[in-house]
Amino acid sequence: MQLLKAYESSICQRLQLYRETKDKRYLPASFRDCVTLSQYLFSIIRIMAKHTRLSGINICQAEPADQSKQLGRAIDHMTQRISMNKINWTNALYGVTIAFFILGFFNIIFAWLGLACLITPFILLFKDRKKTWCQGICPRASLFQKLLKGRSLTGKRTPDWFIRGKAKWIMLGYFCLNLFVLTMSTIMVFSGRMEPMDRVRFLIAFQLPWQIPQLLDLGTFPVWIGHLSFRIYSMMFTTTVLGLIIGWIYMPRSWCTICPINTLSDAALKKLNHKNDPSDRPAGPIS
Repeated sequence: MQLLKAYESSICQRLQLYRETKDKRYLPASFRDCVTLSQYLFSIIRIMAKHTRLSGINICQAEPADQSKQLGRAIDHMTQRISMNKINWTNALYGVTIAFFILGFFNIIFAWLGLACLITPFILLFKDRKKTWCQGICPRASLFQKLLKGRSLTGKRTPDWFIRGKAKWIMLGYFCLNLFVLTMSTIMVFSGRMEPMDRVRFLIAFQLPWQIPQLLDLGTFPVWIGHLSFRIYSMMFTTTVLGLIIGWIYMPRSWCTICPINTLSDAALKKLNHKNDPSDRPAGPIS
């Protein structure tokens, strides 16, 4: 009995301290969880009240029989607003691609930022076990959608030989060749056996007839860094131009079907799923 009275006294003291300080550390675990849950519920009610006012819905003034319908309308309105905000955010990613090419006019060294487009997709792939980059946050896909939506030359869907044919493997071969030329030429420039690039090229070999201005002086860098910067910038420029042409002929994101990053992501994801599928593992020895 004395223990129960002592416990009751301790609870009363903690509740009194909580009322005075609003510090949940004074509450027992069970009380603390209840207070936290009530705070979450009141936050949800406040948010719903705000959105119901915005959508012209007043749940409190509705008849009891209609309150559930009004509540459903409020939830739908909130979901729609959240989805619109998400779509607007992803659509704005095209600015990253534009900023990349503009930064090249300030200093070609900024082209090294293009390596993020080669590395980030695979980091997200192994982290999320899905093509997070390709499905929602690729800046070039956002650019194609922004510039080419509703502007198709033929109005035709992306051809099957793009989606399931040899086109993606041809583009993957070009990508591998580009990486090989990029790596070997940089090594040759580093060793002094080759002159560095000073102009942007299209499709590896076709040099543009003009030089891009360098408006910002960042100091002196080794010549191989400048050469690699022009190679990266040229690779990004080539694939962006090809994507715009293909998207203009067919659908805005037709490039995504033959994008080397997408093809490699599909192969890696298939490998991961196969590795994690217990039905595909060999059976153990029979005892």
